[in-house]
Order: sequence, then C-alpha cells, then structure tokens
Amino acid sequence: MRPVSSVVYKSHLQITMSMRQIILIFQSFLLVIIQAIRQEDIIVEALPNSGNIHPNRFSTYRHVLTITNKTQIRFGVQAGNDAHLLLSDKHANTIDINTDYNYIEVEFGGSGNTQSLIRVSTMLGQLGAANTPNILDSSTIKYFWVSWYGGVVKGGHGFDIDQNIIMESSYPANIDIKYLALWSGFGSSGTWHLYNGNSPLKY
Repeated sequence: MRPVSSVVYKSHLQITMSMRQIILIFQSFLLVIIQAIRQEDIIVEALPNSGNIHPNRFSTYRHVLTITNKTQIRFGVQAGNDAHLLLSDKHANTIDINTDYNYIEVEFGGSGNTQSLIRVSTMLGQLGAANTPNILDSSTIKYFWVSWYGGVVKGGHGFDIDQNIIMESSYPANIDIKYLALWSGFGSSGTWHLYNGNSPLKY
C-alpha cells in the first residue's frame, strides 16, 4: 500500500498539469482571437496631400466611414503635419460649410506640426487648442485616440481612451455623429491605421 502523502502528491501534480494544459489551450485560443481582431479591425489608408484648406475643404476629405453607435476611435498616423479627422452627422462630401454646422474637426499637428485643436463647426470656431510641437512624424507612426460622448470631444496620445489627454471641448447636443472622415494636407501626405479593437499597441 502506497503512503497517503505519495497519493496526495501525485493527485496534486496531475491537477497542476491539467491546469497548465488548460491555460496553454486558453492562451492559444486567445492568440487566435487577437490575430483575427487585428486582421479585421485594422484599416490602412494612404492619403495624398490634399493641398491647403479652402472654403469647400470637406470635398477633399477622404475615407469616409459610418460610425453610428460608436463613441471613440484609436488610430495611428504617419505624417509630417496636419492629420485631420471630421466627425459629422452626414457624409463629408455633402456638407455645405455655409449652411451645415453639425460637425467637429479634430486636428493633430496643425500650424506646421506645432499645434493641435478641436473645431466645433464654423459657427463656434476653434476650441480646445494645445501647443504640440513635433507631435507627428513623417517617418514614424504615432498613435492617438479621439472620443465623443456626453457632449464632450477629446483627443489624446496613445491607445488608452481618456489617458494622456491633449485637448478637449464641449459640443452641442444636436450634433449626432454618424460619419468619420480623414484628411491630410498642407504639404503632407498621411498613412492612417484605424483600430476598432483593443490591439496592444503603445505610443
């Protein structure tokens, strides 16, 4: 008859090995999911230099996405200056700057890569500006996020929403954000990486 301690030790070892196997299986499964999310969520778009902003600038916005029921976006951008996002209640190319006011522009690296700001329609003008020298880089992807909920729009560094905030501004409740569009200009082309998931990227 084997000692009780030997039986207990063997049982404990079997349980430990089983737990390790379960953990390994779970990790493998999780890795497959993460890889699938990355492949599904990442959109890479190279936007040419669209020139300088002009009265009909919304016609030069590109890569319009429907974002109904979303309140945030994470993205990376490689550009020398002027990476702009447009949040609006209608498709960017149908906005009339003289009559439509339900939009928000979020600008990173404007004024020669020295300033970032939020512009809430032409009626309310420039809000939430911040000095951000060299925030963009033409040779390196920089990661940012933008969120809009509770009547407040924010923009910041990195991949964690509401962390490392650069700028924020309130916006009217009647702006029902349904579309996102991108713009690169003032002499700079931009390569954008948009993320819907929580890929583990660092700024």
